[in-house]
Amino acid sequence: MEKKYNFDLLCNEGDEAYLRSQYPDIADRIIWPELRAAFEEHEECAKATKRVSRRSCFVGILLIVLSLLITLVGTAGLSRTYLESNPQLSDWLAGTAAILLVLGLFLGRGFVLSAKRDEWLVARQKAERLRQFYFQLMVVHADLVCTGGVRAEKKWNEVRQKELERVQNTISGNTYTEQIKDDQRLEETYLVGHEQVMDASRPRTLNQSLFIQFKAYYREFRIDWQEDYVNLQFREGAAPLPIFGSLFEREKASNLIESVATIGIVFVQVGAVISQLVGGAASPATEVFVLGSSILAIVIVGLHAFRDGTAVTSDLLRYRHYRSHLEYARRLFDEADRAEETATVLEAALRVEEAAYFELREFLIGHSKLKLSL
Repeated sequence: MEKKYNFDLLCNEGDEAYLRSQYPDIADRIIWPELRAAFEEHEECAKATKRVSRRSCFVGILLIVLSLLITLVGTAGLSRTYLESNPQLSDWLAGTAAILLVLGLFLGRGFVLSAKRDEWLVARQKAERLRQFYFQLMVVHADLVCTGGVRAEKKWNEVRQKELERVQNTISGNTYTEQIKDDQRLEETYLVGHEQVMDASRPRTLNQSLFIQFKAYYREFRIDWQEDYVNLQFREGAAPLPIFGSLFEREKASNLIESVATIGIVFVQVGAVISQLVGGAASPATEVFVLGSSILAIVIVGLHAFRDGTAVTSDLLRYRHYRSHLEYARRLFDEADRAEETATVLEAALRVEEAAYFELREFLIGHSKLKLSL
């Protein structure tokens, strides 16, 4: 089955059918339409506001770079004579450069300081916290998920309805986002109660056939899916243009362009020196080389601004750390599974949830501090 975004929360057509086919005995306990509806509301808001923010950042940087290029060309020695005889064109270029600069700064700073950026982070935080809550609740209440009968099912439905209402109230408002960013001691890791987390690691009686399905489900829908999503960020060839591809593709393309531009500057500067020695500092060839060098320098500045404004490099680093934490938690999970140690399996699952929370916290910190580097 092809797994799409938010497969872990069964948000795509066919996800529920697949779950029922693979884990038929626990599927009804896992499918949670109310939580999925709450998640999708925040997810759609996060995607929409992110598009606006990223578009603002990209266009702002592009306009500033164009402004610098127009100013450079307009003041270069090659064009000075022509512009002096056409003062209207000179004024038009200066005015255009000024307008582009103002618009670029407005859009660029808008990405950092505007309400849309904050809306994106708040919505993303709410969506991801609901995702984490979904799996946290099943782990700490594995006894209800893995116990058959009408009585256990009724109790589970009562617990999750009450807990969802409580959690939605907890994560509402912008202040909760700040609370996560300032959570140095990771006290906000769990959205379920502390006592429930402690109880999860204590011996308990479970229906082992149902628990076997639950372990396989958690491994596929939580651990595998999180690792697949992280690996997607390092995938190559996923998009026709690198700028629309994975984080790794964007970083690689930026580095390649920067390297080419840097090498170009070296060769152009060598040409400028030779031209200056042969034809003099005022020769047209020297001015061409100097102009080319300045243009390439502006391109490099623009690339740095793009990487800083979209946090490509820091996001890749964060995902590398997250992948390491997931691999460690998976190893603990698999070892406990092979030893058939129920409490240790659930402890390992909680390590996965801790890693997911830490990754979210680092994401909020990193993206809330972005700034226009031009």
